[in-house]
Amino acid sequence: MEPDNTPVLVGVGQFTEHQSNPDHLLSALDLAERAATLAVRDTQSGDAVINAIDTVAWVRTFSDSAPQFASQFGFSSNPPRSLAKRLAANPRTVIHSTAGGNVPQALVNEMAGKIRSGETGVVLLAGAEAIANEVFALKNGLSPDWSEAVDDDVEDRGLGIAEMATPHEIKHGVLDFAPLTYTLFENVARQQRGHTLLEHQQAMAQLMADFVETARANPFSMFTHIADPEALAGDDSPVTSLYSKQFCAREKVNQSAAAIMTSVDRAKALGIPESQWVYLLGGAEATEKTLLRRRDLAASEALKAIFDCLLPLLEVTAKDFKYIDIYSCFPSAVGAAMKALDMEAGEHPRLTLTGGLPYFGGPGNDYSLHAIAEVVDRLRSDRKALGLITANGGILSKQAVGVYSGLPSTAPCQLPEKAVIQATIDGIPDEPVAEKPRGPATIETYSVRYSRGKATGAVVIARLRDSGERCIAVVEAGDAATLEKLEVEDAMGLLGRVAGDEKTTFTFG
Repeated sequence: MEPDNTPVLVGVGQFTEHQSNPDHLLSALDLAERAATLAVRDTQSGDAVINAIDTVAWVRTFSDSAPQFASQFGFSSNPPRSLAKRLAANPRTVIHSTAGGNVPQALVNEMAGKIRSGETGVVLLAGAEAIANEVFALKNGLSPDWSEAVDDDVEDRGLGIAEMATPHEIKHGVLDFAPLTYTLFENVARQQRGHTLLEHQQAMAQLMADFVETARANPFSMFTHIADPEALAGDDSPVTSLYSKQFCAREKVNQSAAAIMTSVDRAKALGIPESQWVYLLGGAEATEKTLLRRRDLAASEALKAIFDCLLPLLEVTAKDFKYIDIYSCFPSAVGAAMKALDMEAGEHPRLTLTGGLPYFGGPGNDYSLHAIAEVVDRLRSDRKALGLITANGGILSKQAVGVYSGLPSTAPCQLPEKAVIQATIDGIPDEPVAEKPRGPATIETYSVRYSRGKATGAVVIARLRDSGERCIAVVEAGDAATLEKLEVEDAMGLLGRVAGDEKTTFTFG
């Protein structure tokens, strides 16, 4: 008889520390250990599953994702091996992932393929963020030592940031402050829907209201004081020209999640009851064009290409999903996913299982592992339902999707090659880009940044009037006249001027 290598998720765990403990400030690894221990317990197989773990995959923390996020209190030199040692596991493979919110679902897809092929037997996926504890320590003059020196081998996959933006785009700050860049997308979506600034604020509030309600009911939500849904549009704490704090992912959390995957045959051998099994029916990933090359700044061509490939293979449509978690760092990310699914606002009763990154919490790159844990819990008690997870990395740069069920499929797990999907995206013509633009240019989208209620700068994407090429430019804090015009007017389509060699500036002067 052929071995049944159908991949299944057999254990999940989540842990949230709502209040920092000054006597014992937990590190990200401390938090991850708790979630992983819960995931092991969730398998109902005791130590058997720990002894069988042959792969540990760690979702890269913010502190390891960029120099500006580096922890002042140290961290492990080999996080996945550190976690394995805490659990008394001895995996032959440990993986330190790339950065990006797409990573948890991408790892599930990758590990499903390795389980299906027999290359891997039992996998532990884990991640965590302890940024709230770090902020607490800094405010209170505490100095916890979170450093761990581990010399064992690790498959360190690096940051993976090159896929997110070009050096020219990075120079203009597109990766420096996520709300600023996602507001660029939001303004395009606003224009496409024919909304005024006020109308779009209200539309965003309506879109995110269900996220708020879900977060309020979720015991793993980091935040106990969440704004009333009807108050979202009236928040007077601007972060950008369209986003208040209530619309932005909140990274100051102490949250962790973990999941254990194996095959049907191995689950049986380990004594894991079928009541704990949930099936990955299929999954896929794709990478978007870099920012200025995209034809529609309010869309995710990557997500659309994934759905257009994966859903027909599974013979399902968007209407078949009872449980959905759309990556929700900002409303524009939710809107792009809905657009890719051809879904209108209000068409599905709920687009989150956790409550979303602004209300449940935004634990760095690891958020979607919480969503995966939630969909596993839902499907265990609702076997005939289907679940959908979307996971977004960068600036709508890297996408991963997973389709889950409480029942096995008659077909094998569908894991289409990324290259097949990527060919669709790569076949879309690039928008023409000028990296040293000069002259009149029409605003295609813009985003103003605020600090304590005061505009401190802006980013503009514009089209050169003469050539039609797209360019990116900044508005410096000292250009009060241009900033004021961007603040008080709907500046979409307005004409200004761009100039600069290494860094381009935009002005109405």
